Amino acid sequence: MRSFGIIILILVLSYNVLLAQTADSKVFNGCATDELMNTNNSLLQLQKSLDEAAYNYFSERQNIIDKKTFSVEYIPVVVHIIHNGGPENISDIQVQTAIANINAKYLPSNGNQIQFCLAQRDPQGNATIGITRDQSILTTETMELDDITLKNINRWPPTCYLNIWIVKDILSISMGNGVIGYGFFPSAYGTNIDGVVIEAGYFGSSPANDAVGAHEIGHYLGLYHTFQNGCVNNNCLQDGDQVCDTPPDQTTFASCN
Repeated sequence: MRSFGIIILILVLSYNVLLAQTADSKVFNGCATDELMNTNNSLLQLQKSLDEAAYNYFSERQNIIDKKTFSVEYIPVVVHIIHNGGPENISDIQVQTAIANINAKYLPSNGNQIQFCLAQRDPQGNATIGITRDQSILTTETMELDDITLKNINRWPPTCYLNIWIVKDILSISMGNGVIGYGFFPSAYGTNIDGVVIEAGYFGSSPANDAVGAHEIGHYLGLYHTFQNGCVNNNCLQDGDQVCDTPPDQTTFASCN
């Protein structure tokens, strides 16, 4: 669960499990994570410290990690459906399908795996299906203005759950209506912005569309884009997504040879 904090960040960097691109290998460009992170200097600085700690950890252990100690890590998820009585009020079955599709994208690598499960207990210890529903006009949100207000509608403790908010539309002052999802990096751990927001049309509607959820959860766990900072490919622990199973790659935007 996310309460493992930095351990989960280390696990996801070590396990190399995220497919950060869509099924047809085109770079998913509806992600607003970079835009939001770049406007929050304190989060950026903290994330740099976390990245440095991860780099030091793995640069010292690249050749000595004992694969026999690897295991499946389960992260409990709560999906908050924020709707206004429209089709964005997706069914329980669609939510369950989304989680199954996302888990399929987090396939084992070298015997390691991260899996997500809808929470079975709520914060009070009561039985739950891990899905909440709230009616609000904020199902159409402007992310720069409404993010915290949206999440305040329903939030379970982010140190115990991965909170995912489902909305009808994500608008952006800087990016227009092209955003379909975003998630904050581990530097937001435990804060009121911690979690992932996804448009309803991209959650449980198809395995290809659920690449969005897998992508944003990757950011939540500390994974960058494979094309981060362009074509530099000097050190796989520092360049690109900072995981050595995928080389830095920006070939869809520029020629990296």
